[in-house]
Amino acid sequence: MSFFKKITDGVKGGVEDTKFKADQYMRIQRVQGEVSALHKEMASVRGKIANTVIELYNQSTLSHKELVDLCLIIDQFYAQISQKEAQIAAIRAEEPPKLPPSVAVYNTRTKICPQCQAPIALEATFCTNCGNVLTQQPIESSKDINDVSETAIKCANCGFVLSTETEFCSNCGQAVVR
Repeated sequence: MSFFKKITDGVKGGVEDTKFKADQYMRIQRVQGEVSALHKEMASVRGKIANTVIELYNQSTLSHKELVDLCLIIDQFYAQISQKEAQIAAIRAEEPPKLPPSVAVYNTRTKICPQCQAPIALEATFCTNCGNVLTQQPIESSKDINDVSETAIKCANCGFVLSTETEFCSNCGQAVVR
């Protein structure tokens, strides 16, 4: 893997992780807001319990049923809060999605292979990853055979200059011989 590919893959992964973390943070904030609203409703019911108990006490008619009904409502709030807190824990435990190794940062000179989804040169007639035939016709190599550097190789079939990481010639589709 070339140095620049490693850098671009690292940047792409960092961007995806940041988007994931931002989404995760927003979902946690929403659920925490729901928990806060439940706590407020519960506080309101607790206030009603206190007022009811005081009123019944003042009337000397304190009945168990009114208190039981209000306490059942409080129990429902506790159950909902437990569910919401479990949701928050599950969101926090999520891992960002793993990108396939072939995913790279694309520029205007690339396209995607319809078969394997690998990024390939815009002018390629064959996928360099899987050898899939693309719709364009082969082109003549624009580079002189003598201009091949250490970071490039020449296709044994057509002479097209290729990256050393290439598995199939992007010009003729021939498997690269190393």
